[in-house]
Amino acid sequence: MKKWLCSALLAAGIASLSLTVYGESGAETVTAEAAGSGIQAVDMASPLHYEFAEAGSFQQDQMPYFMRSAILVPEGDTYSMVSVNGEKIVGPIANAEYLGSGLYSVTEPLEEDNVNKTGLVTLEGEVIIPCEAASIALPANRNADGVRFLEVIYTTEKTDNEDECIIYFTESMFSLSVGEDDVMYKGYTGIFDLQNKRFVEGVQLDKANRNGFYDFGNSFAIEHGGTVTMYDENGAQIWESEGLVMGDTYSALSVSTDGKYYIVDGTGTDVYAADNSIDACCKALDLFKVYDGEQDAPYHIIDMQGNQVLPDAYGIVYDGTGSCYRVTKSADDDASVVVGTDGAVLAENVDYVVAGTGSYTYIKFADKDAVAVNSPAGYFDELEEDSSSNLFFRKGGKPVVLNTGEALELSDGAEASAIAPGLLKVEESTSAGTSYSLYDLFTGEQLLEPKYADIEMAGEYVCACTTDSSGAKNWEVYRTGLVPAA
Repeated sequence: MKKWLCSALLAAGIASLSLTVYGESGAETVTAEAAGSGIQAVDMASPLHYEFAEAGSFQQDQMPYFMRSAILVPEGDTYSMVSVNGEKIVGPIANAEYLGSGLYSVTEPLEEDNVNKTGLVTLEGEVIIPCEAASIALPANRNADGVRFLEVIYTTEKTDNEDECIIYFTESMFSLSVGEDDVMYKGYTGIFDLQNKRFVEGVQLDKANRNGFYDFGNSFAIEHGGTVTMYDENGAQIWESEGLVMGDTYSALSVSTDGKYYIVDGTGTDVYAADNSIDACCKALDLFKVYDGEQDAPYHIIDMQGNQVLPDAYGIVYDGTGSCYRVTKSADDDASVVVGTDGAVLAENVDYVVAGTGSYTYIKFADKDAVAVNSPAGYFDELEEDSSSNLFFRKGGKPVVLNTGEALELSDGAEASAIAPGLLKVEESTSAGTSYSLYDLFTGEQLLEPKYADIEMAGEYVCACTTDSSGAKNWEVYRTGLVPAA
């Protein structure tokens, strides 16, 4: 019977750690595919474009397998992960998960008596954490872009006591709590500092009895047992309070304690206080929404110091992206609208908004199939959705250039698909065969001409394949990066 490894916050009854599950034999997984291209943090307010530079090459007689942005090559009946130059990093592996910012959590085939098989590597070939951990997780307030601290779980021995359990095997493909026949392990959680490539001394939890872990760059916080504790980069405690985390951004937390609400920054300073609830609105921009009472429009959007960001108050603030916000005009009005940074209504009857890369925001309407994109370059509506998570939209069937709203002209019969936010892979068929090219959807610029047998995304890298007369597959590797457009 196949078994699966689950990490969960069992003592707290909360599954906010990564519920990544791995097949014991490595033959299959049910892990959700990691989103994003690993692009570094960018200027939220600027139009963007791709930088593109040669980074390496490798040759393979067999076609590599690009799984969750990792480059895998056959090794007998299994696969190994290789670098951008084709050199083996680790293998055989059961699973690879791209966390972002060039970081990969990789897991060797698991054994029931040894579940410490997970490590952290990069496509440049660096092994940051050896495959001796049970689980590696990102902080709750960040994706991998700009992350410094990671949460790493190690098991020590089996246990029959659920209160001691930090991770467990189960025969169920999906599991949120320990079952009767599951195999439980106790262990401990350490905090790994990516900048200094070491674990933070003196900070270790022997049970998964905490509700959240947050990274502020030069400090981090752990919520556990009704207490929130903040530490500096050396593990010294700099702030602690009883209470609950209500919201989190890249630089601060909103915390409820003793009937009051506070915004606490990464230095452990209470920078703002209110009598009513404060929740996060835009993580990357450190914006919050504060409830100001029972009036018709009780919500305001504020910065960390409590300064009001938008000129108006709203009935409900659902979410925001820095370039726009989805709100209701009053507490009695259920219809949500999108407003810009000046408070002007950009769109009505909105179902939801999705923050893309930078300030490129995708808007889905409740009453029509057409979608809109709000970007630093303008507001473009009446678009057709193709791959919204990759900022790929069409108008009149043609791809839309994100910085102009104009159509990208492709040859007749060309097929286009997005391989990352704003990166468009184009397939063309001629009498000579099928070839692929690559475009920057932000500017419409062609990055790779149509001469390749395949183009794949691997984290921050684009891998483009040509085939020589012997049938060998030669892979050119290019590093990508989003920067403000000139």
